[in-house]
Amino acid sequence: MDDVSDTESTPTGPAEPKLAEVIARAEPIGDLSRFVIDDLTEEDEDEFFGILADL
Repeated sequence: MDDVSDTESTPTGPAEPKLAEVIARAEPIGDLSRFVIDDLTEEDEDEFFGILADL
């Protein structure tokens, strides 16, 4: 049987970023008018895009 050393079983690449780090690096989406949905009222659109902006 082959012996596996600690260095061979230890990940050497970068760790996956945490969600908070991903959010901190995110950039604003910009003008959301390109996402207008025809069957929503203006109030529905404001609420929908407000939720997206908060994300």
